[in-house]
Amino acid sequence: MICAKCGINSKDDSSLTFHRFPLPSVRDSLKAKVWAKFCFPDEDWTSDQSLRSLYKQHKMLCADRLAIIIKEVLNTCFTCGLIVIGTVCDCDLVNLRALNLLGSTKMKPFFDYDGHEIVTVLDPPHLLKCFRNNFMKHNVVFPEDIQIDGQQKTGW
Repeated sequence: MICAKCGINSKDDSSLTFHRFPLPSVRDSLKAKVWAKFCFPDEDWTSDQSLRSLYKQHKMLCADRLAIIIKEVLNTCFTCGLIVIGTVCDCDLVNLRALNLLGSTKMKPFFDYDGHEIVTVLDPPHLLKCFRNNFMKHNVVFPEDIQIDGQQKTGW
């Protein structure tokens, strides 16, 4: 894997994590446009067709670049007068590494940006999904079905 922005290669550093360019959709169209403009600012990203083409090229960003994007977003927000107090993300390794690069840790779940403390929160529904996926992946079996109000709750 190669970072589309800085060109760093996973062969050079096996600890690198990467985030793939988002599939443009009704829900992720804005995210796809911002990602494309950050990586390739001189190109036109107004059409969904150009964004789909970029997605099909399997372009990726490393966690270092994602941390830079987070800083740019924070800078824009504060410049516009918006006060950011926190950020929420799923448990994807590239997200966690980007937050670590910004200074957030398990023991200190926040980082400082230009004198502002930014709290980092891991998205609870994604945490639950990660538990379920790990249970399925590692074939976790409970000695008894877990039931709540008489209804089975461990059926995956």
